[in-house]
Amino acid sequence: MDKQVYMTRFYGNGDGRFEADAVYLVRPELADTMLAEGAAVLFNYPTLSEFGRKVNVAVDAYRKHAKQLEENVVLEPLEKQIQVCHAQKVLADRIEDIRSEHEVEYKAQKLIAAQEAFKIAKVTDEAREFADSIVLELRATGNGAVVAEMLESAIPVLSPEQKAAVLQRMPEIRTEAGKDADKFGALIPGLADNAAQMQYRQLQAYGRNANPATAYDTLKIVHHTYKPGYLSAEVWGQVSAQKSGEDYRKALEGDK
Repeated sequence: MDKQVYMTRFYGNGDGRFEADAVYLVRPELADTMLAEGAAVLFNYPTLSEFGRKVNVAVDAYRKHAKQLEENVVLEPLEKQIQVCHAQKVLADRIEDIRSEHEVEYKAQKLIAAQEAFKIAKVTDEAREFADSIVLELRATGNGAVVAEMLESAIPVLSPEQKAAVLQRMPEIRTEAGKDADKFGALIPGLADNAAQMQYRQLQAYGRNANPATAYDTLKIVHHTYKPGYLSAEVWGQVSAQKSGEDYRKALEGDK
């Protein structure tokens, strides 16, 4: 099954060009390569991906239903066309519902991510002690460049609380560092606990081209029942919105 990835940087190979700050659906093997090379992270939002699955179910149900109608030896040609036309209208309604549900879920996920992005980790006593140790080291050695290098090496393993404590003390740390103050200033982006910011950027990138109904759009281009001339104007005029086909409706929604 293909995987959705968020590109953290540009990536190009024989499979194409993948721009940074964008979400793509790619082959599992390519996704694994991108992840291993640090070019991407998984776009892991099952509730959003679920809408694409729902569309696939509905499209598959339509294909099967249309084939059964065309192979039905009892129905007259005109009746077959009428039922295919109706099936298309029912499918269109189902896809519209899915699009609307997807939009609601996307906005909800984006709101949650935005709220999380503004949360600051609560500073613990242990975290304060860590920040104190940086100030004390600067005062003891007077070598801001070395202390900044030590802090930079430690950033990948610091807890969110420790990062928050260092950021709180950063004005004092930079003052103590003197001429090396800018070396500590350069560490601020790495000290910001940006997991939530990353999630928000992923959702922004996803939203720029989000289309859960790709399979439906493709169906309308390639399936012969959507080709010009397959359904006559006479057929469109005879289709009744009350012509239910309950089994087909259930199949569109994934009910067996």
